[in-house]
Amino acid sequence: NKPTQEERSLFPHHLVDIMELGKDEFTAGKFHDEARVIIDDILNRGAVPIVVGGTMMYIGWLLHGKPAAPKNDAHVRATVKEMLDQVEGDWEKGLDLLRAMDVDKATKIQRNDWYRLSRAMEVLMASKQGETFKDYADKGAVPSRARKASTMTDERLNKLLKDHRKASPASSSHVDGIKGDDAVQHSNDENTTLAEQGDSSGNIGMLDIEQGLQCEVQCYFVNAPRMELAHRIDLRCEKMLMLGLLDEVGELLLRGVL
Repeated sequence: NKPTQEERSLFPHHLVDIMELGKDEFTAGKFHDEARVIIDDILNRGAVPIVVGGTMMYIGWLLHGKPAAPKNDAHVRATVKEMLDQVEGDWEKGLDLLRAMDVDKATKIQRNDWYRLSRAMEVLMASKQGETFKDYADKGAVPSRARKASTMTDERLNKLLKDHRKASPASSSHVDGIKGDDAVQHSNDENTTLAEQGDSSGNIGMLDIEQGLQCEVQCYFVNAPRMELAHRIDLRCEKMLMLGLLDEVGELLLRGVL
């Protein structure tokens, strides 16, 4: 859920309420570019940026740089849409179109995930002849590259998590929302948010848009017992419905946005 006005008044927030559904397009690439500029500005002002999310792909791109895959192309997108419209909702026929371009990628698309099917076809059609998703694995910020670049072993990560839990036993109950003065609300899939908190001083901006973040990055994960977590998720979903989610979606459908 989006941070409330009260929460946003506690710390400066960035990349919140910057687009209008149906009019503006916000992609992982656009988030990467805008977030990196904001982070560098915050560092140069002697403050500490806190990235809270959200979608792991967005975070992966932010930390390790954008992948080498071609950018969105309106003409290619229109061509793919026309091709998929011709299969008239037949998933296997749609998947056959992708299989003809990249057999391996076709095995990784979940059934009826038309968005990822469409995007995969767009990338391949905009690529050089014969290129597949495997060719991009060592060219950009994809999960395999991120894992190879990381010096943090699973053993080391588990030890750090255990040490943190011993030091902060109450932290597991804070699954979402604000805890004191050192956290901000999480974001949804389309809009990872940034909040900042003043700390050190001096010019410490070290931004390289084409590569990963050239500064120290610390990652924190908030966990909770499975039953408690499931209960909190249920309550969160019920609250979203009570606050008018169905009315909002209905209005968007009537406007032709969805």
